Amino acid sequence: MSRKNSVTRIENERSHFRIKIHLDATLRMKSEKFKARIIDMSSGGLKMECSHIIPVDEDVTLHFMVNHYRIAVRCKIVRSEKGEDDKYYYGAKYIFVSAPDLKAINSFLFEIQALTRWQ
Repeated sequence: MSRKNSVTRIENERSHFRIKIHLDATLRMKSEKFKARIIDMSSGGLKMECSHIIPVDEDVTLHFMVNHYRIAVRCKIVRSEKGEDDKYYYGAKYIFVSAPDLKAINSFLFEIQALTRWQ
């Protein structure tokens, strides 16, 4: 029996494409404020690094700039991992983003995606 071309479909749990980036951010958790760096982003969430411990399920607010536009997103920490470099890496899901902020995020992500396709 000969096999013709076969395709295996790989399921991806993510519903949004992710773009690797490096954006400085300010993270607010309760009354505390920390510096963080966003290392990948989608229109539904992001991955960041920070030197502070943040519990999983904690709600935080991130402030950052994209294309000269100040963004504020409220997120829930969904994943945490300690790196070898004494930094912590967090997966965060957006729980509130204003419509203009989400539009700015999506425009930024599509712009980065278009630029990286041609490199």
